[in-house]
Amino acid sequence: MPRISVYFLMMLAFRTIPSKQANAFRFSCSASIKPRTQLHQSPMITAGDKKAAKVLPNFWYLLQFDGGSRGNPGLCGAGVVVYNFHRNVVSLQSSKSTADLCRESIFEASIYLNDHSTCNEAEYAGIIYGLEAALKLGVKKLVIEGDSMLVVKQLLGSYKVKAKKLMPLHQRAESLLSKFSDFKIVHIERSLNSKPDLLANRAMDHKKTE
Repeated sequence: MPRISVYFLMMLAFRTIPSKQANAFRFSCSASIKPRTQLHQSPMITAGDKKAAKVLPNFWYLLQFDGGSRGNPGLCGAGVVVYNFHRNVVSLQSSKSTADLCRESIFEASIYLNDHSTCNEAEYAGIIYGLEAALKLGVKKLVIEGDSMLVVKQLLGSYKVKAKKLMPLHQRAESLLSKFSDFKIVHIERSLNSKPDLLANRAMDHKKTE
């Protein structure tokens, strides 16, 4: 994957989001963060307790996200995982997912959305939920990986957002990205995004968020 510099900085402008369209996919992590493991040499993170989440501001973390729709539109779910790199990442050069460089996940979520949205909406819901979770944990520097070419390219500015339903979701994701001091968005193959895919399917199977 491409080299990532610590000094890479991409700040996207904040925009006002039409609330009626955004409400269906705007998530709050205040009551839903349930970390599955401990941070390296850090206490367990608890929901709503920023002091307990000893995320190091100069260290990079990884977010992987996915979303799916059975019917497209149809039954929708999303999955997100935040990984701890365990070291300051000056540069990364790998043909594999950067998750291979991480020792543990510090946050996982399986999110049930609804029974009438599209796959692209679910993918956006996944990255939005994941970004909110990372910010809640105190992450400042984030590598973001997803297998949705559309979402990744739209957030990089390579693709235009034409679908009206995606516009408020795109704006919401942009506003969340602007809150990080440094970030990088990378498209990866589906085979390298298996954990978020599993979580998204679990949400659709059980029709619940956990």
